[in-house]
Amino acid sequence: MTFAISWTQFFPPRDGAPLTEANLPNQAGKVFIVTGGSSGIGYELSRILYGAGGKVYMLTRSKEHAEDAISRIRAHYADDSDRSSKTGSLEFIYMDLIDFTTVKAAAQQFLDSEGPDGRLDVLFNNAGTGALKDAPKTLQGHKYHFSTNSLGPYLLTRLLAPILSQTAKTAPKDSVRVVWTASVLVELMSPKDGVRKEYLQDPFSIRNQNELYGSSKAANWFLASEFARRQPEAGVFGSGVVHLGSGQPGELFHGHMTHRSLLVDLRRPPFPPTSGARCRDIYVDGLLG
Repeated sequence: MTFAISWTQFFPPRDGAPLTEANLPNQAGKVFIVTGGSSGIGYELSRILYGAGGKVYMLTRSKEHAEDAISRIRAHYADDSDRSSKTGSLEFIYMDLIDFTTVKAAAQQFLDSEGPDGRLDVLFNNAGTGALKDAPKTLQGHKYHFSTNSLGPYLLTRLLAPILSQTAKTAPKDSVRVVWTASVLVELMSPKDGVRKEYLQDPFSIRNQNELYGSSKAANWFLASEFARRQPEAGVFGSGVVHLGSGQPGELFHGHMTHRSLLVDLRRPPFPPTSGARCRDIYVDGLLG
């Protein structure tokens, strides 16, 4: 990774994104899922897409936080008669990535809500965790970082592959997408091959939270690549869907910040999450029109 790329990852351009809420085309008739949509980048993505007329499903683990986020998003547009008439819809679905039973239930609730003629244009696998020290096992006995950042999103994407493929059949070419959240720390904290062979043999042999975080984000690059590569098989991985690894959430203020020390934030204050939402919109530039 070059210095220039590293610099823009840590310090994203405040006004450099070519696609923002100011010029985002109307999204009426399109359906989006944003995991972790009640805070940080997920909140801003949900707000921007809702403001453009999109139907947004917010999959997150706290009903209280989701309902508060939805209220704030609606209030944001309520005083602007021009924009409020063009807004879409927001719906909360409970999902906690450390419990795979809730991932399956959330996918089914979404499918039931959309019905047999439903659609899903973009799945933003945004939710995740930071480098949490002494993280507990998940309910299914997996490593916390991998379950939250990689395995949970993998399961959700597999379960939603049929409706994504169904949407791709009638949508403009390459407009149906899955966005996998990665991190610049893949380059800085994960092993040379992304994930250690020792981890694959014994997940609990690796204890360093920074390596676990970096490797779980590297896994998302692998997942995006493999989903894309296996699509021609027209099997459980779907077809006609573009899979993208994206971004660096680490320097944007978001829920993971609860794991960071005050000294880190004083040395390098985080950017507002709107910067990340606008930058992430680059990944859907050209397909949201």
